[in-house]
Amino acid sequence: MTTRSIRSILLSASILAAAPALAADVTPERLANPDKEPQNWLMNHRSYDSQRYSPLARINKDNVKTLKLAYAVALGGTSTGENLQATPLVEDGVMYIVDLWGIV
Repeated sequence: MTTRSIRSILLSASILAAAPALAADVTPERLANPDKEPQNWLMNHRSYDSQRYSPLARINKDNVKTLKLAYAVALGGTSTGENLQATPLVEDGVMYIVDLWGIV
């Protein structure tokens, strides 16, 4: 391979890696049938009847005590005692959450 072709491959790979992943459209049909895709949490409270229940079974009453924090990120806020309570939404493995100003 020539240096030029290697550069071309690296440039193409960089562009593909930087391109945003496109998620499927969130339709009324998908929102009305959350059990068809239990890995996604597409709206606040998960369903129209606000059950907030996940049918996923990987975490259960026997193993929940072994969970540990894996990742944390500060979401802004500079005032003392300022905190954030929000429901994250998940689509195709991407989690979306708002900060204190309501910015996704």
